[in-house]
Amino acid sequence: MGQPQNERKPTKDTNVLVIGGRLTRDVKQHGSMATFGLAVHKVRSVTGEWKEVTFFLDVKVFGKAAKNSLKYLEKGRPVLLTGSLDIEEYKLKIGGEVVHYDEKKTRPVMMKSTVVLTDDVQFLNG
Repeated sequence: MGQPQNERKPTKDTNVLVIGGRLTRDVKQHGSMATFGLAVHKVRSVTGEWKEVTFFLDVKVFGKAAKNSLKYLEKGRPVLLTGSLDIEEYKLKIGGEVVHYDEKKTRPVMMKSTVVLTDDVQFLNG
């Protein structure tokens, strides 16, 4: 006998991101991976007034797109990315001491950084 008809396999949430912005720094190579910063703008109403808000993201590029990014991209260039979001954790240290603590300042905690992972970078004119 097989599985009951009403039983479903667990599914994973989809983590797909399509985002456009401008490079905030030149592309750097890290082995087979390339990295750069991306500035993304959004207009929102703040206390009844429309204001532009800028988000800054770190981008990690893999595969052929990493090689092409190194070759053709530079600070200020607009791009469109298709990828996924990831959260990286790290301890912030200055002079060998962890400097970020929990609310009660009793123990060090991990810092978190949002990163875009991609192997699909489209170069835009501008």
